[in-house]
Amino acid sequence: MDTRAAMERLGIDPAGYAPILAVSAREIDKRLELCRTALAQGNLADLALHAHTLKSTTSTIGAGQGAQYARSLEHAADAGKLDEAAAHLRDLEKELHEVAVCIQAALRQITTVKPAGPPLRS
Repeated sequence: MDTRAAMERLGIDPAGYAPILAVSAREIDKRLELCRTALAQGNLADLALHAHTLKSTTSTIGAGQGAQYARSLEHAADAGKLDEAAAHLRDLEKELHEVAVCIQAALRQITTVKPAGPPLRS
């Protein structure tokens, strides 16, 4: 996960990036569960929708590989290829597990590094 590139692209510092990471982690969990449900129900339209959201979310936070897997899942769902979509979802789940680890590490780092404040006046 390229957190530095994501912050540069978004034009924000770590303090601005932390809430985006936190919200993204929750969104990823939610959308991944919705993908599983849609696949189990054979609802490829919903699967494509949730994969598209995962693609956007992972891209925003700098998880390029996750975005690529989500894109592949979205394309398979749009093409009506259920078996292919299932395989892409398995790949995406594995990648998003790694992304979750990276998000937690980034959040720990951001919260332990405090920016220097203004000089103290006596």
